[in-house]
Amino acid sequence: MRSLGSAGSALLLFALALTACAPAPPPAPPPAAAAEAEPAPAPHAPDLRPTWVVKSDKTQLREEPSTKSAVLGRLAKNTRVTGMEEKDGWVFVRLPDNRVGWIRADLLRKDGP
Repeated sequence: MRSLGSAGSALLLFALALTACAPAPPPAPPPAAAAEAEPAPAPHAPDLRPTWVVKSDKTQLREEPSTKSAVLGRLAKNTRVTGMEEKDGWVFVRLPDNRVGWIRADLLRKDGP
């Protein structure tokens, strides 16, 4: 077997010392925990607000419950709306396109709960 000599031995000892003093590699990440299931969304509660149907053509949707109030739009006969509030012969409604306003109750008929 061939001798390394003093320079070779010193180099070998130096390499071994570096290896022993080298910082340890970073630890492996922990195994992925079983994916926690997203909680299921709460069941959608049915809308218990009454549904109304417009009884006449060109029924006016108003800003306030008054015939003197600004007209926000006109609704066709048989348009379905959701009643939000009733007050003094008027119904505050939400239209299918999410607009809201007041309609005289005598121009509507109840269609749902």
